[in-house]
Amino acid sequence: MTFKVLFIQEEKGFTLLELAISIVFMVFLISCLVPFSLKAVSKNELKNAAHTIATDIRNGQQMALAQEYAFFKIKFMPHSNSYRIYFNREDPMKYEIKKLPKRVILVGTNFDNHTVHFNARGTVIKGGTITLEDIYKKRMYVKVQPVTGRVKVDAN
Repeated sequence: MTFKVLFIQEEKGFTLLELAISIVFMVFLISCLVPFSLKAVSKNELKNAAHTIATDIRNGQQMALAQEYAFFKIKFMPHSNSYRIYFNREDPMKYEIKKLPKRVILVGTNFDNHTVHFNARGTVIKGGTITLEDIYKKRMYVKVQPVTGRVKVDAN
């Protein structure tokens, strides 16, 4: 056998320097992508909050129609970034509080006293718009039509 075959082996693996450079490069890439992912999370929370409010309004319409009861309402509270759902026929003053996510702000509504009232036919007494905004100032609107009671989520 030759000397070369006995003592020189082909090295496998990476050196410490190569590993360090790879780790630094990955950390740099991740740090560049984090702001984009936070913006996507905020946008998703805004969209989900708008659709949740729309669903709660539709639920109130269905309950008022099914029970033929005209005292269901949803009261929005922009100062506390939440809203109250009054859907209890036995105790009209009993409510459920729903808070919006931290990245979503309830800017306001144009309903009287920030309250959506339902009549016994399941439509809203007065139409209006609920305005939501995320921390990046992107807005979404939940629009309620007065006569038909149509609920629509809109980004414009």
